Amino acid sequence: LGNKGASRELKERLDRAEVRVAQLTRRLEAIGGEHRKELAMLQAEHERLSLNLKMMHLTHDDATEVMRLEIGDATREAAARASAERDEYWRRILDEERECHANQIESV
Repeated sequence: LGNKGASRELKERLDRAEVRVAQLTRRLEAIGGEHRKELAMLQAEHERLSLNLKMMHLTHDDATEVMRLEIGDATREAAARASAERDEYWRRILDEERECHANQIESV
């Protein structure tokens, strides 16, 4: 009887330990998610402050040129993305058209 009691006590302790491990695992995962969000926010803030500091050290003409170059970069990137999206759209249309044509030929 004493052996069964000890065995049951060990099982209960094991069950409690498993529940606690699960709780701690969930908490660690939540902390990890909060850490990633905070790190991303701090990195964005750092980049913004670094750019502001850099701009403060430049002369007005230099700052204007930097802004012009950054706007140009952003414009080129947006145009490249739009062009890639447009090309992908037309590739899909052509692929669908070829598939439809092939299906029509098979059915004849």
